[in-house]
Amino acid sequence: AGGETSGPEWNFRLEAQEQDFEIGNTGVYLTMVWIPAGTFQMGTPATEPERIQDEGPVHEVTISGGFWMGKYEVTREQWEAVTGSLPTSVGAANLPVDSVTYSDINDTFLPAINAPYPAGEKVRQRPCPFWV
Repeated sequence: AGGETSGPEWNFRLEAQEQDFEIGNTGVYLTMVWIPAGTFQMGTPATEPERIQDEGPVHEVTISGGFWMGKYEVTREQWEAVTGSLPTSVGAANLPVDSVTYSDINDTFLPAINAPYPAGEKVRQRPCPFWV
């Protein structure tokens, strides 16, 4: 799906490419969106109304190689399909998993997802700059 997107200081065309990837042989899928290589301006100008201080300064970010990113938070169902357990017993299967640590993600979840892929094709946690 694509669409024209415009705002006070930008105008671009967005073509989203997404694909469902099965987690192992579980019958459970992660929906991923392709993020192409490119350069963009990140942050907000100091003059933007209601701007929060940590949203700036505006700076250029370059993504040197495209990658797939999860479209949604990892659900409880997806977490359990990969790890075989849940950190809490509260909540529906389609809700985001909670009460997991950085170590849970990097030491348990990601190695299990990556097991069937070649060494160069790994799923990883987003680096901090992309959490904004």
